[in-house]
Amino acid sequence: MSKRLYQFFILFLGLTAACNLLQGIALMWLGNKLFTQDYFIAWFFIRNIVSYTGAFFTIKYYRYRNYRAAFNTLSIATGTGLFYSMIYFMLLLGGTVKSYYLPSLILSLLAGIVYAFTLVFSETGKRIWLRAAGCLMLILGLITLGSIVWSLSVREVWVDMLLEKVSRCIIIASSFVFVFFMVHLQGEIKVLKAKNIE
Repeated sequence: MSKRLYQFFILFLGLTAACNLLQGIALMWLGNKLFTQDYFIAWFFIRNIVSYTGAFFTIKYYRYRNYRAAFNTLSIATGTGLFYSMIYFMLLLGGTVKSYYLPSLILSLLAGIVYAFTLVFSETGKRIWLRAAGCLMLILGLITLGSIVWSLSVREVWVDMLLEKVSRCIIIASSFVFVFFMVHLQGEIKVLKAKNIE
């Protein structure tokens, strides 16, 4: 990969981190009213374009570096995430796909957890910042999955309110995953500069 491609990659990772941070702050401020705002559909669409562009660059990077396990698991996680995003988008538009929402969310989370596990314990785990990103993703994914299971098994208002607060914190914390990737890539750019590769 060229230095310019690395810079675009870092740009989209930074934008994804900013989008997550902004959405987390907006959720802290507005709560669930955020989802009923007129601009939310446009925001959802833009956020997903940025996020999946970043995922595309990450997949390309794994292919370039020959990180097969990470390449395969991220490809699957991106596919399941895209499916979940499409279901969610249809729900926002008033679609009748509600029965697919929870299964697509759980499938996407499980694929993300497997991907995070791969980042920690495969060849990528030898890279400190990729391992850190994987560890954080694994922790956040397990907390999110545990929260969903808990909310389904305990039908109490206080549990739902607590889990909403937890989910907002998870969105903000997920921004650091992308920051860890950016730090890793900055290190690789320094190596490219040392080798005089444009």
